[in-house]
Amino acid sequence: MFGGPRFAPGYGGAVQGSGCFATLSTTARAARFVFTVGHDRDDRRRRAFAMAKCNVAPELPTLLYRTVPAGATARIEWLGKSNLTPEQILELPNDRPRDQAREFLEEALAQGPVAAAEVIERAEAEGISERTLRRAKEQTQVKSRRNGPEWEWQLGTDHS
Repeated sequence: MFGGPRFAPGYGGAVQGSGCFATLSTTARAARFVFTVGHDRDDRRRRAFAMAKCNVAPELPTLLYRTVPAGATARIEWLGKSNLTPEQILELPNDRPRDQAREFLEEALAQGPVAAAEVIERAEAEGISERTLRRAKEQTQVKSRRNGPEWEWQLGTDHS
């Protein structure tokens, strides 16, 4: 978040010990405007720029953008308006690799046992490493069982 300072009266507009604070609740009490910047939850390559507070101008819509390479630096490419709110932008997404792997396993095994090699292959196609998948397997209570020459994975009976 970033914002504009509250000017101290009687100082000709000079900033005297005022400015932005780290959280929305305290920032909203001191700053005249506050913008929130963060990732778009639907596409982590995009970012959102939203007005969280402003008492010096009308409210502006949330805008989406992305950074694109421009030689030795980068530039901003504006992508249009969004319905994301500042609160939604600040929510922490469930994007830890192991959390993604757990969700993958729950979906992949929802219909019953699947060959372990197939699950691993599909996970790797989605960018989930085998090591992360196996750690998530332990947390998700996925059971392994032999079916002829190959191993199958299935959700445990106490999984909810």
